[in-house]
Amino acid sequence: MFALKYLTFFRLLVSMLIRMKYLDKRPERASGELTIKDTRIRIAQVITMLANGYTIEQLHEGWPWISVSTLRGAVEEATQLISTDSHV
Repeated sequence: MFALKYLTFFRLLVSMLIRMKYLDKRPERASGELTIKDTRIRIAQVITMLANGYTIEQLHEGWPWISVSTLRGAVEEATQLISTDSHV
């Protein structure tokens, strides 16, 4: 039963990673952590900064090469991943 649950979780995670538009996870980038696609900016860092009072617009000022819509999309995708993980 454990192996089946693990396999289901793994398949779900892989399918989510394949469909991600704004996030990326590669072993050779940022120690394999989830990053904003085509950058080394970890989504965990973005979420921590938002939790500490930064706005999306302020993050964009610090990373002007990343659009506001990409930052928002990355946070939304991360939220979906977290939500999906909690229901498995």
